[in-house]
Amino acid sequence: MNRTGKIADWDKDLPNVTKLVDSSTGVAKVPDRTCILSRNNSIRAELLEGDILDATSESDRWAM
Repeated sequence: MNRTGKIADWDKDLPNVTKLVDSSTGVAKVPDRTCILSRNNSIRAELLEGDILDATSESDRWAM
């Protein structure tokens, strides 16, 4: 599913698909949860500045 809320052509024929969540990031396709947890760890270690994100929040995953 893309950000428009529509099922993409490649997944429209999958059985029982009503919503897909694929918010992998960038060229390397790091999973969103891994990226958020790594980022949060860097913030806690004071290597980065920013707000701690929630890896279970869909809005935080898309923001990442």
